[in-house]
Amino acid sequence: MNTKSINKQNRPNLKRTVSNDTQTLIFIIATIVITVGLVLYALFSIIKPFENKSFEDIKVVTEEDYLSQEGNKSKEYYVFIYQEGNYKQEMLDKGLVRYANYARKNKEARPIYRLDFGNDFYNKLKNALGYTEENYQTNLPTLVYVKDGKITSKYNTVSTILTELEGKMK
Repeated sequence: MNTKSINKQNRPNLKRTVSNDTQTLIFIIATIVITVGLVLYALFSIIKPFENKSFEDIKVVTEEDYLSQEGNKSKEYYVFIYQEGNYKQEMLDKGLVRYANYARKNKEARPIYRLDFGNDFYNKLKNALGYTEENYQTNLPTLVYVKDGKITSKYNTVSTILTELEGKMK
């Protein structure tokens, strides 16, 4: 009779032990999952791999394809036309990068591309922008707004370019 009572008393303890082991395992797994999630979040917050960090990270287009980019849902986008080493372009770098990151995060925003005019005088660009060989350098950099494959607006001063981009980020 004593052995039966001892066996009955041991059974609830076995259930408690199995139950405690299951709870401990669930707790450990949950802790690991949360820790891994926090580590990944911290890495992406610090590194920001999908963000433009400098002007060079903005996608480059060529003279041949600058009017045929996909753009946003409304088929509109900006192309920043510049000459490397121009002091005006350097003044615009931070604003352009800030807008490029804004456009990347907001799908309704117009994406922005860059086109280095270089030292060559491109005939297609000359005709599209209305610049002559004599005045193109004074008109660079230029931000053009393209809609449905056509230039609809152009901005060629530091203040008008920044005003246009800042206005679209609100």
